Amino acid sequence: MNGENLPSIDVDEQAETVTFHTSTQCAFQYHSGDVVGDSYRLLNLIGQGGMGVVYRAKHIIIDQDYALKLLAPGQINDQTWRRFEVEGRALARLKHENIVTIYNMGVDRKQCPFYVMDCLAGISLSDRISGSGAVNLLEALPIFLQICAGLDCAHRNSIIHRDIKPANIMLVPTTKGTVIVKIVDFGMARLSTREGLNNQALTASGDIFGSPLYMSPEQTLGQSMGARSDIYSLGCTLFETLTGRVPFCGQSAFETMMMHQELLPPALSPVSENLFDEGIEEVVAKCLRKNADHRYQTISELASDLQEIWQELNQNQHSDSNNRSADSGYNSSGSQSKSQSSSKSDSAGEQSNSRWQSRSAPVLLIATLLVTGIATALTLISSTCQSQIKP
Repeated sequence: MNGENLPSIDVDEQAETVTFHTSTQCAFQYHSGDVVGDSYRLLNLIGQGGMGVVYRAKHIIIDQDYALKLLAPGQINDQTWRRFEVEGRALARLKHENIVTIYNMGVDRKQCPFYVMDCLAGISLSDRISGSGAVNLLEALPIFLQICAGLDCAHRNSIIHRDIKPANIMLVPTTKGTVIVKIVDFGMARLSTREGLNNQALTASGDIFGSPLYMSPEQTLGQSMGARSDIYSLGCTLFETLTGRVPFCGQSAFETMMMHQELLPPALSPVSENLFDEGIEEVVAKCLRKNADHRYQTISELASDLQEIWQELNQNQHSDSNNRSADSGYNSSGSQSKSQSSSKSDSAGEQSNSRWQSRSAPVLLIATLLVTGIATALTLISSTCQSQIKP
């Protein structure tokens, strides 16, 4: 079965209408005002992904707004739905501020899976990167520490995300000016049983689930996955967040997956406008090791290293921010721009010459005086000797 048999999604944003087309020529259409699952009235379309769409919906009885994600029909069979159902119950029991809460799930019209979650007033990390470019290190680290906290909670409850990527990280601003991170779409990729290697944003082939741009090597091979696979995907996400580009991107999903299996990942600095210090380079490199045994073994280990880097950057930022920006060439991102690095080197050479000249001037003066004094003394001695030997 190839990608042409995948259900397609047509979205009319103006009419807020979604049409799912299946391989059997059967179409399922949803409009604002329709009721899903006998309880949720669709209000307005708020997003679209590779597997479905998201509406803001209101519960008819309790008058509460939620986000309702409708998945394309034909994406599931009995086995995958039972697996998702079990995991969905586990997710519903997870209570953590960095994990979006799932309130309900079901199948509408006997074909379209849906689930109901918090309606979040924010943007995805993917939108943040595409809109503003790479995120500076000082801003990125608190985001990723929250991601680690959410994943740690899930992993301790034996739940693996399987599809960590910027699009599944929501950034929700608070009234205090901070950002709360919410991880969404836990286990959603496992719903699909179709092949779709033409779509690098979302692929499912047999038991290969996830997004090729962020897949771990073992994930691309359809092997068993655990917490360390999420850690690899998180490393890809951190790489993209700091540089604005993913570590691997081939001409096709298959080529990208082969790159994850065979190629060493690039360092951050060569593909970025900034120079990153050794600490964060080592963290990202360890996340992206091909062999899962050589990566961080738990998300808490990764969080510990990120916390240490963040604390050091934060202390430096508060202790001498003016000196850092003027003299050290480091900007508020905690990284050093390459142009600043070059200027810093030239400036250091000029300062060194200036210091040498200022320190050598007194020495040269003293030496000159000594030479002059010695010459005068020799002249006097010579004159005296000559006067003494005259007849």
